[in-house]
Amino acid sequence: MSSEDHSSYLDKLDVEGLQDVIRQCKKRIEMKKIESEKTKIAQRQHSFRQTIWKVVITGGPCGGKSTGMVSIREALMKKGFQVLVVPEAATLLLEGGGGSMLENADDEAIINFQIDLLYLQLSLEDRMVSIAQNSGKKTVILCDRGTMDGKAFCSEEMWQEIINRTGYDSDRLRDTRYDMVLHLVTAAEGAGEFYTTVNNKVRTETPEQAIEQDNN
Repeated sequence: MSSEDHSSYLDKLDVEGLQDVIRQCKKRIEMKKIESEKTKIAQRQHSFRQTIWKVVITGGPCGGKSTGMVSIREALMKKGFQVLVVPEAATLLLEGGGGSMLENADDEAIINFQIDLLYLQLSLEDRMVSIAQNSGKKTVILCDRGTMDGKAFCSEEMWQEIINRTGYDSDRLRDTRYDMVLHLVTAAEGAGEFYTTVNNKVRTETPEQAIEQDNN
């Protein structure tokens, strides 16, 4: 190999080596950007978890949910928390006329109603979380019933069909969305003289039906 060829060969090695170094640097920079973004996301999520708590108040009909939520909200506000309330999704649908599809409904109609109810519940909760995040305040979100409440109003087979169609699962809906679930027992269970449907126009359950729903 001549000195000229040898010099050309070395130049080629230097160029290829430099290109390889540049590629490695770019790769490292890109990886650092990705890790930095992951860290920022984790920090934001950690911050949100530490400043936002979501609590479900659930239970059978006439269990004191509405009264309890008022007392809990007042107590939390006195402690300096911002309190947001997710209204009962089923009541919104029923009072809005959605209950008409349940008159003499077959299994398919009930499944479709429960799917709509689940999506509404999820949306209401998520919007309240967004409001809490944007406020930057220490917040407790009180949910008048939660995503699993629909299970008490349909058969096990129907609920499984709802899960299959929506792509969710009971563990995810029950265990990953809430910091606490408070279950208030219906007055029909042990305090029947206080059970009433007078104070809630969408409550139609008999005491026996109320107990059955509460146990589901």
